Amino acid sequence: MKGYQLKITIKGSKPPIWRRVVVPEQFTFCQLHQVIQEAFGWYDYHLHEFEFKKLGLLIRDPGEEDDLMESCSCDVLEEGTQIGTLITENPRFIYTYDFGDAWEHQILMEKEVEYEYSYPQVLKYKGDNIPEDCGGIGGYYDLLDQLADPEAEEHDLMEEWAGRQGMEEYDLDKVNANLKAHPAFGQGGAGDGQENAAQERGVQEDAVQGDAAQEHVVQAHASREHTAHKQVTGLRDTEKPETQRPAPRVIHRLEDLFSRFEKTELLRIAKVHHIGGCDELGKNKLAPALAAALLDSRRMGQFFGTISDETAAEFEKAAAAGGMEYQGDLEALRFLHYGGYCGFTSMGTAVVPADVAEAYDELNTEKFRSERHYRSQVWACCKAAVYLYGAADAGQVETICKAVGCEADAGEITRLCREMKGVWTDFAYWDGRLIDWDLVQADAYKDVLNYQKGKEFYIPSAAQVKEIARTGAVEIKRHIRPLKAFFLAMVGCDEETAQEAASSIHHHIRLGTTPKAVEDIMEHFGLNLDSQEKMNGFDEIMEQVWKETRTVGSCGYNRVELDSKTARIDPDAPCPCGSGKRYRQCCGRK
Repeated sequence: MKGYQLKITIKGSKPPIWRRVVVPEQFTFCQLHQVIQEAFGWYDYHLHEFEFKKLGLLIRDPGEEDDLMESCSCDVLEEGTQIGTLITENPRFIYTYDFGDAWEHQILMEKEVEYEYSYPQVLKYKGDNIPEDCGGIGGYYDLLDQLADPEAEEHDLMEEWAGRQGMEEYDLDKVNANLKAHPAFGQGGAGDGQENAAQERGVQEDAVQGDAAQEHVVQAHASREHTAHKQVTGLRDTEKPETQRPAPRVIHRLEDLFSRFEKTELLRIAKVHHIGGCDELGKNKLAPALAAALLDSRRMGQFFGTISDETAAEFEKAAAAGGMEYQGDLEALRFLHYGGYCGFTSMGTAVVPADVAEAYDELNTEKFRSERHYRSQVWACCKAAVYLYGAADAGQVETICKAVGCEADAGEITRLCREMKGVWTDFAYWDGRLIDWDLVQADAYKDVLNYQKGKEFYIPSAAQVKEIARTGAVEIKRHIRPLKAFFLAMVGCDEETAQEAASSIHHHIRLGTTPKAVEDIMEHFGLNLDSQEKMNGFDEIMEQVWKETRTVGSCGYNRVELDSKTARIDPDAPCPCGSGKRYRQCCGRK
């Protein structure tokens, strides 16, 4: 067998930070991406691409390609494209990771070598692991300057942050052990112990979490047209209970639970946790590897770290059942089911495997509970701000926090948004703002910000923040439920279609839409108003929906509230927007 010896150097690093690796000749660009992530200690939080500049060629992940902005293009997809088809004739190319921080890795194929293993290795290196999201090479050196001064004001805070983001001394033996056990490299190599290692060690730390990805992409799990409206109910297609093969009465291990899932469901869970390299694994290998990865204390701590007190309390009740079925509030457990930490049965019960309960008990210290409660409050306020305003800065989130009794200030909110990248995936964090995913494309959020200038912003109550955090919407009895009831009664569709269509209409109106777009949604779901009676009934309900839905263009207010506010303004009084004009000459004309 042959292999390729590559030297990979981070552009702009002085002294150079590099890794010399050897990879099997049959490796694809997808596998090379995994090698680079592991070799440099990256967590795969962000998007990436390979570029052969002389060829004018870009190579990207197929999943990322679907979500990239229209201005981006790709000539080759990395999955299935072997590196040998290009690098022997074009030995110099670039791997860019995190389009925000723009980490360019200059790759040189130094030589072809005889290589008998099916997994890669790091031969030599210079430089330690760099923390994620530190601002690129310039930000990294600024961080080093801060850490070099123990008396600096935020030294301890930055040191803790850097550690959480992966900054650590390089451990060559550990890296090579991880590469050998990595499930993405588990094809072939009989007799080298790789298959056993992959099962014993589980899926390694090739986590993807997403903020610079969020900076340039609308992510697949927030897919515009129909996922967003499913978030309103807290139920996505991917979150539906696994009903094909009900769980047994007692589940001792998460691996046992996963063994009863279809492979597609396991891959979905891996995607939720941004664990790469799983597609080519057989189900029998994937189930134990994925279970081991999810039980990792760091990953588990991140996922459980922002759940609400109500969700935590319900999970603890289910966990106390000792792996047996628990009949309780499945809605409260849905996020944890979405993440693979509990199973739902066809009998309407939940099962928390005993090893998950044990791992949670070790995690659930008083300090963890305190941090979880605090983070869940901040997250709920962030989600409420994005839902109501479309795009919000930390100061606006702080205002909501204070209104509901949370003491987080703008600086702390910003810190948490950066720290929880990839976990707080309900919204994008870009350019210092929290942004609704549907407003990321084409910088649509900037149009919203311009429209909002000078307007008063609605401040939600604690109950409204809680409802938005739990269901993804607020006051659904005023808009989603009436529409759903109409579709069920008058159109005769099934309940799921009625819910999805009602939620989709609400979502589009919230962000700003037209009656024609509503008609298109109806057509998409096959909802035909084939009589005058049905059309009149729909128009009547839609009039209520238009009035009652809080819109981002109105800064979280609904039309009823705005009409009430403007009715009380003297036409000759100064306009509330601060323009200096009279109300009748300014906003009163709209």
